Amino acid sequence: MNKFKKIYCIWFKGGFGQENDFKSKKSSFLESVDQPKTRLQKILYNFDSWFLFNGRKIRTKAGRVRSKKEQKIVAYFDEMGVKYKYEKSLGLYKEPLHSSSSQIFWVKFWCFLVDIVPSTFRLREFCFSILKHFLKKKRIVLCRPDFYLPKQKISLLNQKISLKQGVWVEFWGLAGAKGFDNYRRIMKAKQRLFDSNDICWIDLYPGQMGKISEVFPELLKKI
Repeated sequence: MNKFKKIYCIWFKGGFGQENDFKSKKSSFLESVDQPKTRLQKILYNFDSWFLFNGRKIRTKAGRVRSKKEQKIVAYFDEMGVKYKYEKSLGLYKEPLHSSSSQIFWVKFWCFLVDIVPSTFRLREFCFSILKHFLKKKRIVLCRPDFYLPKQKISLLNQKISLKQGVWVEFWGLAGAKGFDNYRRIMKAKQRLFDSNDICWIDLYPGQMGKISEVFPELLKKI
């Protein structure tokens, strides 16, 4: 039974699930996957990341993420006991004042269905693309911010912070890089949509990763 549970955690959760019992890294298979050494291992690992997990190359306890910086954010959240969801789907309305309550309900419902589809074999990506195309015709932008923090009480830097509403966290990994003007335009457009839709969100940048334990609590306080 444990063998099937282990396979489920690896293939369907994309790595070590938050509530699984396989925290030991003594397995030679897991070691070779976590740290590919030979050229063949790297080729298979990259193919596995592209085909099965939609480019999520980095393993964490909660599954796979896309970059080392996101891995650091996940490690910080896990250390501090922060509850979060990675790449939860979110619908943003280009004309939020004209959106009806029934439309908002159904968009949230379809986003929920997409998020429970297994991420392996690019199934979730396929469903996400279909829903994104459908919602685009209705002037709704479907996106996946990096992290979502649900309502909770958090203890950071000996201070208790109560989140009375869900908070979205966007990590702009290429914000300060040269030659990424289009990325910055997308970033600004997305931030305007967050603002017009009254979304509660936090921006994180690469320069803040070295002191995330100091920066993140301060950002939460400003919400």
